[in-house]
Amino acid sequence: MNEIFIEVIKGGILEDKLNLRQKLTVGRFSPGGIDNFHTINHMSVSRLHAEIFMDGDGQCKLVDMGSTHGTCVNKVLVKQSFLHDGDVLQFGNYTAMYMVTAAEEDGSSEEQSDEEEKPKIPMKDAKSDKLAYI
Repeated sequence: MNEIFIEVIKGGILEDKLNLRQKLTVGRFSPGGIDNFHTINHMSVSRLHAEIFMDGDGQCKLVDMGSTHGTCVNKVLVKQSFLHDGDVLQFGNYTAMYMVTAAEEDGSSEEQSDEEEKPKIPMKDAKSDKLAYI
């Protein structure tokens, strides 16, 4: 089985790669007792904003925990959503991109055949504020 990661991209730079071996909680501060916590120091992010985890069927799921400013998947406001490879997540007004990616158990990225199109990386166009793929 492949491991699932969330890659945190800010300003076109990979800032972090978070493993989803266990539930990931996203929020503004890390309270005691939560093992896998990703802190976003931004006022539009709620203290306990959202959770990302693998459900019983092996699907990656995001659940907003009643945040004040909401959670978006591919620019659509959601309360909960299944995530897929390449989805872009937004917590509150924090604009980093969160890419859902899969890797082989040995930690390497999945190999693709020459016939398959390689995935494109989403980048926000500064002028039009639209998501472009490179």
